[in-house]
Amino acid sequence: MEYVDGEDLRTIIDHASPLPAHTASLIALGIARGLEYTHSQGIIHRDIKPSNILISRQGDVKLIDFGIAKDDVSAKLTLTGMIVGTPAYMAPEQANGDPLSVQSDLFSLGILLYEMLTGVKPFLGENNTEILARIVRNKYVSPERINPGIPVALRRIVKKILRKDPLRRYQNSTELIYDLEKVIPWQLRSRKKQIIARMLSHLNKDRPISATTIDMNVYTGPQTWA
Repeated sequence: MEYVDGEDLRTIIDHASPLPAHTASLIALGIARGLEYTHSQGIIHRDIKPSNILISRQGDVKLIDFGIAKDDVSAKLTLTGMIVGTPAYMAPEQANGDPLSVQSDLFSLGILLYEMLTGVKPFLGENNTEILARIVRNKYVSPERINPGIPVALRRIVKKILRKDPLRRYQNSTELIYDLEKVIPWQLRSRKKQIIARMLSHLNKDRPISATTIDMNVYTGPQTWA
């Protein structure tokens, strides 16, 4: 296996979030390109989460751990009611034990993008049951309420990718890549590796984990429903 000198996205989110919008977008773009290739091979990852994303010191974004990945045929044969994956990063259909699609991986990527931009997961709960219930209901706080500095176009991407109905999300990674590239100026895209590598070189692991916090009472206010 390839050795990647760097950090996983979990460590980066824990010690550096919220990330600058352009940095989060560049990382999401790298993940989307990895999924574009994976999906083109007929493979659904099914466990997209921060610890399965590696960021190298050269600025490369690597998607790892295909331990529970399935090809399209196998995914359709998965028993209804069987839940496989990490609860906080599941798509609604995954939480329900329903058949998965490429849109399921994209929903999980949307959760990563939300978390990079805000420092918190969109679907919070006291336990996995509560988390899964919020995912199924698609109940989350709009990202701009936590971080008002998120550009409007990027907010739209997050909300589209986190829609409950898979048919209303991006239909494939290529569509998402197109929108992300419109959000990120070409001057930054051309220096993608340098920007990500510099962010990693400045990562301060002495910074307390979960430096960004959110009051659970915020969920009593206006919600985003997809």
